[in-house]
Amino acid sequence: MSAPSSPRPSEAPAPDLPHCSHCGGWGLGLVTNPQRLCAHCARETKAFFDPDQSKFCRDEGFVDISPKADGGVLKKVIREGTPGKLIEEGCPTFEKVIKGWDIGVATMQVGEIARFIIAPEYAYGSKGFAPKVEPDETLDFEIELIRFGEPLPRFPSQAELAQSRRKQFEEEKKMLEENPPPTVDERIASAMEEKEKGNACVAKKDYEQAQKHYDSGFVHIFYGKDEWEHLVPQPDKDKINQTKLVLYLNRGLVKLKLKKIEDALWDCDQAISLGPTNGKGHFRRGLVYIEKLKGELEKEQKGEFWILDKGFEYSKEAEKSLTTASELIDSSDPKVAHAFADLKRCQALLNKYAAKYKEQEKKLYKEKIFDRMEAKNKVLQEEEKKKQEIEEFEDMPGLE
Repeated sequence: MSAPSSPRPSEAPAPDLPHCSHCGGWGLGLVTNPQRLCAHCARETKAFFDPDQSKFCRDEGFVDISPKADGGVLKKVIREGTPGKLIEEGCPTFEKVIKGWDIGVATMQVGEIARFIIAPEYAYGSKGFAPKVEPDETLDFEIELIRFGEPLPRFPSQAELAQSRRKQFEEEKKMLEENPPPTVDERIASAMEEKEKGNACVAKKDYEQAQKHYDSGFVHIFYGKDEWEHLVPQPDKDKINQTKLVLYLNRGLVKLKLKKIEDALWDCDQAISLGPTNGKGHFRRGLVYIEKLKGELEKEQKGEFWILDKGFEYSKEAEKSLTTASELIDSSDPKVAHAFADLKRCQALLNKYAAKYKEQEKKLYKEKIFDRMEAKNKVLQEEEKKKQEIEEFEDMPGLE
């Protein structure tokens, strides 16, 4: 017998896979055994099982189909099935029965009838399956494959996952080389273009469209959390934050115009967090709280329920923000002066409603509590008086 040819350089085996000592083959299908023989060579050399020494193979026509070529599963076809698709690993019944059945049924076609001789190590082993199967008992089954279902999704192996990740990495690398992402300066420039478009819409009082442009500006300079924290250098962060500051200020204004009060407040707070010394952020925050205060005052005018303390809270926040803005901006700025005047009018109305509320509260307290208590006490006094009169009458001597 000629010596096995060595594998070609292009077929160089992976270092962690075994070689067949007979044919030199390698791969995942090799049998791990002391002789280091693959399943094909083990059958050819009859290293682990000799069909001529088995009465089933020699006299009845059985064939060894065990994956280790050790005669553990013998098969004889009684009736051929319909040629077609074989049952696949992952079928819902796999690994729900003895190993010999999994091996045998996987070789059958629909409609086929076959007989199997299954050794104990492929069946119930030394434990058996009492009371039907004794320990170390060889089983003899006749099986007909009527139909089989679709296999369950197979989980990829670690090697397949690694290959998939490498492929994805190469594809992303190629895509980046062909379509490099815009630089930070380019992204900022695109954001500022959207800002200018938004400003033009504000001039036309088209606030809805203006907000869309400011939103688009934010999209151009958006970074994921990990990318922002670990990949963007601090100088670029400073430039991006400066752009965000402008967008927050402008978007806060248009949201205020659109009566999206809470959204406007959020934008103003974000602007202040990025630029604490920027007077516009504090000024527009003051305007937001004036609008919130007006909303509470309108409830009083409509006869709706409102919370007095909330009105004073909004008044306090508005005054605090406008005061900070006047310190950072020229206090003689007509817009700041106008905002203060508007706030004073609202505060005067708030104080008027507060005084009215307190009077109503006193009246309500008197009518609902004091007057009721007084009436109740009067009834109790009358009942007590009657009770005393009855007791006095009972104490009088009876008539002769």
